[in-house]
This record gives sequence, structure tokens and C-alpha cells, in this order.
Amino acid sequence: MTAEAQPNRRWLMIGAMAAVGAVVGFFLARTTIGLVENATLAWADVVALFLAVTLTAQGVFVLLLSLNRRAAGAVFGGPGAKPASDGQISFYRQQGGVVLLAGVMLAAPVALTLFGGSAPSREMAMGVMAGIVVAFVLQTILNVIVWRRADEFMRRLIAETSSVCFWVLQAALFLWAAGERLALLPAIDAWSAVAIMMSVYLCASAFISTRNGVGA
Repeated sequence: MTAEAQPNRRWLMIGAMAAVGAVVGFFLARTTIGLVENATLAWADVVALFLAVTLTAQGVFVLLLSLNRRAAGAVFGGPGAKPASDGQISFYRQQGGVVLLAGVMLAAPVALTLFGGSAPSREMAMGVMAGIVVAFVLQTILNVIVWRRADEFMRRLIAETSSVCFWVLQAALFLWAAGERLALLPAIDAWSAVAIMMSVYLCASAFISTRNGVGA
């Protein structure tokens, strides 16, 4: 294959995957909207559900892509990249697992509300919580593995994202807490704070990655 044809093949592959993702996302969005309309969800639940669907789709995409060495090399390696090696495939799968587990953990509490009724039993709630704890432990282990295997460039991106999120969220938390204490702003619960935190983190991650040329 010529050097000129490789970028074209890469973009065709990305376009085909995007088309499949759009079709799946369309039907998934219709299903989600129908579920939301039939249940009373707080704004934080809607945000968490949206983030969960986004993260789950990204995780599944990476895991499916890792099944094909050529596709993984073309998409993650850029034009002219060789098929992904065994080590790279393993790394991509670990990254996909981290993202997928994040989506599952965000979706689980909202899913219990949607499918378990307005007042799910304590047994159901404890079962879901136990699953979240197991997923959290597994994701933590995968996160440590990904960090140890990452190169200096990726570690710098992660550190920059964490730093930006810390200062932004710290400032927002202080200002909101001060307004709440002065009875100028409404109280915010922990679940709403998690939805805000994850939104800020994903936006910061996307901005910093794009600024550093990742995914360009």
C-alpha cells in the first residue's frame, strides 16, 4: 500500500466506524429519552446518564478496535503507522476497560431508578452498590497499570488534566459553598457534585488532549 493510500484508508475506516456509532447512538438515544420521559430524574441523573452513555460507547469502541491490529494501529498510530503490537493491544484494552467501567459505574445508580421503580428495595440498592464497589476496585487497578505503562507524554497529559480540574473545581466548590452559607445559592448534593466533577474532567481532558495534538 502506498504512503498516499494509507491516510485515505485510515479516514475511510474512521468514517465507517463513525457511521456505525451514529446509528447505534441514534437508537440508544431514542431508548434513553423514552426511559427518561417515563421516570422522574433530577438534572444530575440526566447529566450522569449522558456521560455514562458517552463513556460506555468510547470504551466499547476502543475494545472493539483492539480486536484488529491494523485498525488499532491506523487509528491510534496515525498515517503510516504499523499494525499494533501485542503490548499496544493490551494497553488499548486496559484503557478501554477503564473508560467502560467509568460509564457503567455512572449509569448504575440511575439505571436502578429507571428500572427499579421510584422506591427500589434496600436489597436491590445494596446489590447495585456492591457491584459499583467491585467495579471501582477493578478500575483503580487498571488505572494504576495504565499509568505505569504510559509514556512521559501521556503522563504529562494526565497530570495537566488533573491539575486543571483541581483548581477549577476547588474554586467552584469554595464560591458555591460561600454562596450556600450566605443563603444566596441552593444546597447541592453529593451526586450532583459528582456529575459536575465528571463533566469538568471530561471537558478538560478533551481540551488538553486536542491542544497537545492528540486525536488530531
